[in-house]
Order: sequence, then C-alpha cells, then structure tokens
Amino acid sequence: MEQKQRHVSGRREGKLPLPVKLCYGAGSFAKAVQGLAISVYLLYFYTNALGIRPGLAANIVFWGRIWDIINDPLVGFAVDRTHSAGGRCRSYLVCYAVPAGVVLAACFMAPELSSTATVVWVTVVYLLQSLTSTLTQVPLNTLMGRLTVDREERVQLNQIGLFISLAGNYIVTVYTLPLVSLAGGGDMRRGFLWVGAAFGLEYALSYLIVAWGTRGYEQGAEQPAQGARERHPMYLGALLCNRAWLCVNGLYLFFMVAITMESSAMVYYYQYVFQDTGLLAGYSKVSTASSLLVFLALPVLVKFLGNSGVLAVGAASYVAGHLLRFALQDGSMPVLAAGWVFGSLGLNLISSTIILNIFDAKVYGEWKTGVRHDALLMSGFTLSTKVGMAFGSAVVGWLLDLKPFTEQIAVQLPEVNQLFFLLNTLAPAVMVGVSLVLAFPVMCNEKQLPQMKQEISLRGGQGVDHT
Repeated sequence: MEQKQRHVSGRREGKLPLPVKLCYGAGSFAKAVQGLAISVYLLYFYTNALGIRPGLAANIVFWGRIWDIINDPLVGFAVDRTHSAGGRCRSYLVCYAVPAGVVLAACFMAPELSSTATVVWVTVVYLLQSLTSTLTQVPLNTLMGRLTVDREERVQLNQIGLFISLAGNYIVTVYTLPLVSLAGGGDMRRGFLWVGAAFGLEYALSYLIVAWGTRGYEQGAEQPAQGARERHPMYLGALLCNRAWLCVNGLYLFFMVAITMESSAMVYYYQYVFQDTGLLAGYSKVSTASSLLVFLALPVLVKFLGNSGVLAVGAASYVAGHLLRFALQDGSMPVLAAGWVFGSLGLNLISSTIILNIFDAKVYGEWKTGVRHDALLMSGFTLSTKVGMAFGSAVVGWLLDLKPFTEQIAVQLPEVNQLFFLLNTLAPAVMVGVSLVLAFPVMCNEKQLPQMKQEISLRGGQGVDHT
C-alpha cells in the first residue's frame, strides 16, 4: 500500500501525459455545450417554442438554480467523504455521466400536454438537470487538483480545456438555430427535441472520456491522511473564514450574472433588433479567435501577471468592450465587432483562470484553518456559477414580462428593443465592473502564497484532511 501511494503521489507531482490532459479537457467541451445550451437557448425555447410567458419561464429557471444552494454543498461534502478504488471524483463521472446527458436532452423535450402540465414538466426536468450537472461538474473541477499539485500543470490542463471548449462554443452558438430549423422543418418544438438529444449525447460522452482517460491518475484517497481528525462542524466555519475563496466566488457570481444575462438576451437581440440571427455566427467566430489568442498567451500571462492579475485584466477588458458598444449604440458592424473582441478576450481570460484562483484560495483556507476539503470548495464555485446563471436568465424573463413583449412576431416595440440593447451592453458592463473590485483582495492573497505554503509545510501536514 505504501508503494502504491508513492507511485500515485509521483504522478501528482510529475508531468501528466498529454493523452491524460486531452481526456480531462473533454470535460470543458461538455461544460461549454451544457452552459451555452442552458444560458442562451433554454429561455428562448420556453417562450418561443413552448409558449410559456417570460416571467413564468424566468421563475422556473430562477428557483431551479436556487435549489443548487442546497444540492451543491451536499454533493461537495459527499465527494470529499467518498472512498472508491477508482478514485472518488472519477466514480461520480462514471455513475452520473449518462443520467446527466439524458436529463440535459430532456430539457429541450416536452410532450404534448396542457399549459399547466407543460410548466410542471419543464420545472421537474430543470430541477433534475440542475442536480445531475452538479453531480458531474463538482467532481470534474475537483479532479484537476487530484491529478496534479503543480501550478504549471494546472495551467496547462486549463489551457487545453479552453482550447477543446472552443469546439463546444462554436457548435452550440453557430449551429443550434439552423439545426433546429432543419430538423424541425418549421416546427421549432420538434427541432429543439433533436438538437437537445445531440446536446445530451455530447455531454454524456465527454464525461465518460474524462473518466476513461484519467483512470489510474487520480490521487488515491481511500485512506485518511496521517494525523487527520474528524471535525465535521469545521466545514462551514472553514469556508466562511476563507476570505480569498469568498472573494473569488463573489467575483465569479457577478460575472456569471453578466454573461448569462447577455447570453439569454442575445438571441432576442439579434432576431428582433438586427433582424439577423446569423450574427450569432459572427460573434462565435470572434469569440473563437479570441479564445485561441488566450490559449496561446495564457502561460506567459500567468507567469507575468499571476492568476489573479489575468482575472483582473479579463474583467477590465470585458467592461471596456461593452461600454464601447453602449457609448456608440452598436451603430455599425465595426463597433459591434470591436466590442465583441474586447468582450470575448475578457470572458476567456476570466474563464481560463477562475479555477486556478480557486485552488490558490484553497491554500489560504488551509493556512488559515488547517482544513483541506477540495470538493466542498469546488462546490462553492459551481454554486456561484449556477446562482449567477439563475439571476442572469431570470432577470431577462422578468424584465420581458414587464414590457409589451410578444412571442413569435417579427417586430417588437421600440421599448422592448431598447431593453434587449441594454441587456447586451450596459447591464453586463456594470455587473462585471462591480466584480472587478473583488479582484484586488484576490491579488493580495496570491502575493502571500509562497509564505503560506512554507508555513503549511512546516506544520507537517497535521491539519484536518478531507481531500
């Protein structure tokens, strides 16, 4: 047993083989497919395909995500307490990849029911999707820290994941509506059924690839760490004492509200204001090019700016792009494209370093409290993602319900179009601008990491280990 532990530890501290990194990156493809499908098209599917009023659709999305306040920490706690010969994180991916894919597909399927029964159906399915995505995404995010403790290796894992996610971003953004039209033959409801099935299949297969490709590389955790003590009440207290973790999650919460608000309103904006949903393809191409640039530059940026510095630069770039569009009223394609470039660069810089900052916050938490619980920390990150998506999507629906918005007509009233404009420009800029304030404590924490790691090492690992 001792020899096996040394073998696994060596894998964590050494270089991971490229195939392992590529397989782990498949999880980023799955998250991109699921995230964009839900944030960009689900509200649109509810209102324009199923005929659900925007306010009611917003409530379904909102309360479904609030359910995550309960299930995310519970799943994080369960992962931290799981003992499996195949690895505590991988065991969840193996068990829940297929159910999560099936439920994601079901989000875009609705049998012919009465209006009330349809609302009940989509609500139940949405709650199940929220739970199953937690059961896959919390273990996936935690798995990175269990594959390697090397910061450079984690940057590479994130870098490869970002690159692979480009395919998911491009496919979902560019091809969803054309495929809905093709598969449905003019019936949007039937079209979304087939496209949703494709979303679910891609999601399930991607997580199974992660589980298969990382087998044997997850740190063994079947035995408690030497000197570990069971002190369950410290879980909540340790999290609340971790100010770095609170700031990172607060920053990401505001960011997710912003990008989900924009994404949820984007289809409406290009359809009703520009009368051209093909602009989604143009946006996706700019976003893909920006992602490639971030992919190539990320190691250099992290080396010179640090994880938190890249996060702050990303937030500033995102705000600049959206304020530019607001100031110039999206008056021409060059203005729109320039805003897309700055916004996409900012989005990708934040997305590519947020988990790295969570791992840095984990060091602060261990230094501060002596408690280590990777999965619970990652459940907080997943919770920030989902609650941000809840508010972002719900705000769009609630505001549409206050305006004279009419589904399935070619032209909306000017006040409705103005709302779509604000939701795509000024509102996201304000939200991310607020989040930028939280980047400064995170930057201060990163500067202290070497000293904190040294002090943790001097303690001899006698803290409470739940990882």
